[in-house]
Amino acid sequence: MQIIPPTGYSVDAANRQITLHGPWAHLHKANLKKVFNFTTNDLLFDPDNRARLGVSMVGGVITFDTTTGMISDTDDILILVEADMPSVDQRVQAGDLYRNAVKMDIASDSSAYLLIKVGTKDLHINFDIAVDGDTQVEIYLSPTVSANGTREYSGNFNFNYITRVAEAELYRDPTVTNEGVYLANVWAFGGAGTNVWGTNPATATRASVSTTPTEVVLTANTDYLLKINNFSGRLLQAFYVSSFHEEEPPEP
Repeated sequence: MQIIPPTGYSVDAANRQITLHGPWAHLHKANLKKVFNFTTNDLLFDPDNRARLGVSMVGGVITFDTTTGMISDTDDILILVEADMPSVDQRVQAGDLYRNAVKMDIASDSSAYLLIKVGTKDLHINFDIAVDGDTQVEIYLSPTVSANGTREYSGNFNFNYITRVAEAELYRDPTVTNEGVYLANVWAFGGAGTNVWGTNPATATRASVSTTPTEVVLTANTDYLLKINNFSGRLLQAFYVSSFHEEEPPEP
């Protein structure tokens, strides 16, 4: 059983509705175990109480009928659910999964930067770096930049929510004055010779891919820097791709 925190829902008293947000938006009525109004001390929904079954739920929106207790926009509501962490498919269906993709050409023995600016919600991200030569990717916390660079806009995996915008922002080629606090690095080792995206398939080499084995959680209201170092001895092509969702930070 889990209790949905106050940041996970909003109340619309005029329409007798409670809307679930973030990872809870995918839930169905079968997941609901109890809805209780602490402010009025009223049981709003209980699957074991016939007098409190007057609830419908579609797309994460709970609607109460006239037989249930009254609610106001400022009421303190307990919502008890039985649910596992949402799957990738459920996040896509809820319109909560986003993507970024950036291709970069990096000169020999040079580096390129990507700046991630996290919004007011934690960023849960998986990312891959595909390269055609030896490459090191370093991750830094709280860099100092004099210019953000070029914005690379994210897209939604569910085209029904194509206008829904993530809070997090990705920029390429920021002007970095201080890289910040070093956190970690990963390596990708590529082949030599013709670039993997070359026009001659017979001489194209296979790209190397470095993948995060699980999601990484980037802290809300924080900036991160990815530094892509080209050690191949020639022009490098790098392709960064990520998938991510955003969640309210956990209660302290």
